[in-house]
Amino acid sequence: MCDLDEAISLHQQALELCPISHPNRPSSLCSLANCMKSRYDLHGASGDLEEAISLHQQALELFPVSHPHVPFFLFNLACCMKSRYDSQGALGDLEEAISLHQQALELFPVSHPNRPFSLDRLATCMKSRYYSQGAFGDLLANCMKSRYDSWGALGDLEEAISLHQQVLEL
Repeated sequence: MCDLDEAISLHQQALELCPISHPNRPSSLCSLANCMKSRYDLHGASGDLEEAISLHQQALELFPVSHPHVPFFLFNLACCMKSRYDSQGALGDLEEAISLHQQALELFPVSHPNRPFSLDRLATCMKSRYYSQGAFGDLLANCMKSRYDSWGALGDLEEAISLHQQVLEL
């Protein structure tokens, strides 16, 4: 048994010891979900990704939106949804990833050290949607600048500057 499989087994055992009302259950669900996602990344077994998604969803259901861990759980679930979109191509998964990333960003304080990474992942999802649908409104920062260069719309340049400033302030 490899270390990752061992970690999954141990997380499953820990989860069995945490009833739904246990305060550590959401964290246990998220830890197991992260291991399942890692195994999916290594081996590509879609069942591992589906399990990771389900576990992240269960963890989110146990926390109020105001809990400080919720943005991280939203972020992790969004990354799983994006991975499923990348492997299966279902636009609904990409839309869900974008929505979850947006929710996470709303909950991260502006000065939070993970905010730039979260913005980057949202931009990556929006760029994927742009490439799949050709929706110019999904282009962020550099993409807005490229559109300004092509079409000369001043609003695009102002939006690109605003987005760059937002990222730099973080």
